[in-house]
Amino acid sequence: MRHGTNLLASMEGMSRTAFLIVQELSQAGRSGLTPALLAKKLEIPQEEVEYFVDVHHGVMYTNLTRICLSSGGLGLARRVQGGLASRGDASFLLEHVRALGDAALQRLEERLGLDGSASKTALALAVLHLLYKTPATIETHIRTGAYSPLARSVFQRLLESDTGSIRMETLRREFAAGSTALEAALQELISDYVLFEKFRFDDEGFLYRSFSLLQELRDFLFSGNDERPAAADMPPPHKGVIEEQRSEGMCFTDLLGRITAAIAARPCRIRKGSTSLDSDAALFKEDRARLEEIISEDHDPPLRAFMDAAYQLGWIKNTDNLCVVCDVAPLLEFSLLERHRLVVRRLTGGQHASDYGLLIRASATLQPEQWYSIHDFARFALSQDDSTGTYALRRTDTGYAYVAPQPARMRYETLCRLLSQHLTWLGLVERCYCDGEACFRVSALGRRLFSDPPSAGHAEGYSVSSGTLVVQPNFEIMAALEQMDPLRTIPLHIFAETDGKGSVGVFRLTRERFMRALQQGHDPAAFLAFLKENSRSPLPENVVITLEDWLRSAKRIRLRTYHVIESDDPMVIAELAHHRKWNGHFTAVNEKKLLRYEGLTRQALEEELEKDGYIIR
Repeated sequence: MRHGTNLLASMEGMSRTAFLIVQELSQAGRSGLTPALLAKKLEIPQEEVEYFVDVHHGVMYTNLTRICLSSGGLGLARRVQGGLASRGDASFLLEHVRALGDAALQRLEERLGLDGSASKTALALAVLHLLYKTPATIETHIRTGAYSPLARSVFQRLLESDTGSIRMETLRREFAAGSTALEAALQELISDYVLFEKFRFDDEGFLYRSFSLLQELRDFLFSGNDERPAAADMPPPHKGVIEEQRSEGMCFTDLLGRITAAIAARPCRIRKGSTSLDSDAALFKEDRARLEEIISEDHDPPLRAFMDAAYQLGWIKNTDNLCVVCDVAPLLEFSLLERHRLVVRRLTGGQHASDYGLLIRASATLQPEQWYSIHDFARFALSQDDSTGTYALRRTDTGYAYVAPQPARMRYETLCRLLSQHLTWLGLVERCYCDGEACFRVSALGRRLFSDPPSAGHAEGYSVSSGTLVVQPNFEIMAALEQMDPLRTIPLHIFAETDGKGSVGVFRLTRERFMRALQQGHDPAAFLAFLKENSRSPLPENVVITLEDWLRSAKRIRLRTYHVIESDDPMVIAELAHHRKWNGHFTAVNEKKLLRYEGLTRQALEEELEKDGYIIR
């Protein structure tokens, strides 16, 4: 170890010409080259060749008429050549790991605790991910790994440097440890790809040795291009004149229920091939116009937002070429406030869940009933988020680089949009203009829903009337639609025909509509219970008897799919029907041509029949 260290140290300070001699000798092998041939190859005087051999006698020597490398010189020359070619970046790391031999790979797997069954490419990527997934990953690895104190000190010295790179002579001068101990510490870090050894020629043409961190990590730590936002102070409240104040309350959930009820009354036709992602754009003109009677064309939020929300909540779905209502019966057990809480949780838990969470956490520091600038608050919230600076090492068009999950500017714009639109639509914040600047404040509803656990009180301010129905003997049902929960009108829309519009809805029970609801799979018993629960007075006897008669007169059938075995040979059919192996699985449909089978998969049956010599077409 000491001899190799001294030999390596003797290479430092070597001139470019001397190293070219060493390089030529390493290519010639153990036999060496004559001084005359070396001088001819390098186009230098022979005396100069002999001079460099005398100066660097530890690396090369004269063997009678030839110049040869010493016993450790060949490996040292290859090491320096590798150091000269080393870029110290992620691509170099991957190439180096893939080029390792089996023994070296096994030692690397044991040191880093990696899966030995993976391919070389997968192992190289695993090393890169383990050590450099984020800028802080390598520091954690050094802190928790089995490294010597001297190795940790050397790594910390490179982190504290100005460029992430340091020369060997600087390390010798700053660390009092002997050269052997220092080389051992450096080898710990080099073998685990924590540091990268490089050899370069200085401006005067002399060889020097240096060590550096991963190039991508250096670019991130020392380039000064960090996009993380600077810390922002808490914005002060606005004290100007308030204009165009907007407070939505729970209108979003209420209108969402009315849209769902309208679709339940008459399913909307959608264009062929459309999905829920197409939302209102997939609706036919007639159905769109019908829904725009509830949500006008210039309404904010637009109809598309309500359709997207209904799909996301699972209140509506596409069946064939129709948009129909799903089973929303469980929602009827909740008050409007509880239902609105469910809507808020679902809609704020999607793609922008982290952004919503950031705004909610930052809003806890705001003073109640005070207006704040939307843009100033977005900057403040962004500066409070630790994840904004969590860069990750990813492949780019030019190689690898630490890339932010989302540029700070883009996320700032996202936060502003969520405050001015989505959170306002959901009634969690109120919006206004104060001296011409867009401002907001957390609403009373927002404070209630943001509290964890939910705060007590205010429940009476958000109660919703279940409404009452008047069921008449002529099979008409009168409903005060403006006072009713929109979702509670869905059973009426499904089982009855709508006869009127306005604040009072008129529904007519007909046999055709009732049968159509049964054909669609709706529960008649639940509908009858709904009428009894919400009717102002007991149901007329003739209505109950008629509904029960309609239910008893319904002709119910079941459609089932069976698989059959067909053969033109009656003997084959008879043989299969009476074989003990198939007892209980085959039933004769036509004793001479067809057998029905059940309790077996088609694949299992085919395998067994082919084993018995049957030819299946």
